Amino acid sequence: MTTLWLLLALMLFGLAAVLLMLTREDSIAPEAEKRFNEVLETPDDVSWMTQRRWRRTNSLSDRFRRVLERIPGTDMQEIELLMRQAGLVDDRTRARVYASLWMAPLGLAAMGLLAASFKGWPMFQSGFAGLTIGFIGSRKVLRWLAERRRQAVREEMPIVLNLMRLLFDAGLSLEHTLKAIGEQGKHITPHLASEFSWVLQRIQHGQERGDALEDMARRLDVDELTSTVSILKQAARYGGNLRDSLMRYIKLMEDRRMTELRDKVGKMSAKMSVVMMLFMFPALILFLAGPGFMAVVRTLKSI
Repeated sequence: MTTLWLLLALMLFGLAAVLLMLTREDSIAPEAEKRFNEVLETPDDVSWMTQRRWRRTNSLSDRFRRVLERIPGTDMQEIELLMRQAGLVDDRTRARVYASLWMAPLGLAAMGLLAASFKGWPMFQSGFAGLTIGFIGSRKVLRWLAERRRQAVREEMPIVLNLMRLLFDAGLSLEHTLKAIGEQGKHITPHLASEFSWVLQRIQHGQERGDALEDMARRLDVDELTSTVSILKQAARYGGNLRDSLMRYIKLMEDRRMTELRDKVGKMSAKMSVVMMLFMFPALILFLAGPGFMAVVRTLKSI
């Protein structure tokens, strides 16, 4: 029992140390870079007088990130990328994610120790199992959220490409096209609409549009979106008929989807064959051969 309370005290001490490190101001980044990032991350609807207070109250996730980056062996670059792919760009949400990276392992370890004290299980194995489950499980959940959103973006790409083709035919520029999809396409393509709004925000604050689009494509890591961004950059740099390029890529994407559907149907037919052999074929044998077998049994009994 003494060991249990000692381990719990060490966990609480670790949490207190983390919170103490979070309260410290970090001035490692250059002042110009800090100002640029503040401007990019501040919402447009926040007034100038309240921007500083908004950034001060929403800097908790950056402190979590800086603290975790100082710990050797942490995978903070992957976590940051997964959060961006999952759409967890709100500062409060990111702070909760960073906190869960610590609280989930420690909380499950504490629960394992408490369960071991009541059930008589080994203390070290129970605490280590809870710590491992919390550490791996939190990252598994984050990867699942990122992959689900990437799949949703992949499903939205044909709709967005057709919308872009129609808007380009109407004479809109690239910025106006992204703005129209970002504002009017929230109910049709919510994930890409939010990404296009992010791109427009960076373009309005001075970043080159090709670099902003490339940052979005690199962050999401979706093949269809990466190819679309390459087409847009080439058309903007070297000229050419953008409508024909988009039409050819839409046709290529449809062909790929048809090939994927054929592969899924082929795999599904094989799975259904296994199901039929395991469940339906024995029932069919009993239905067809059952009466004859029972007749043979009755004949043998009468003899």
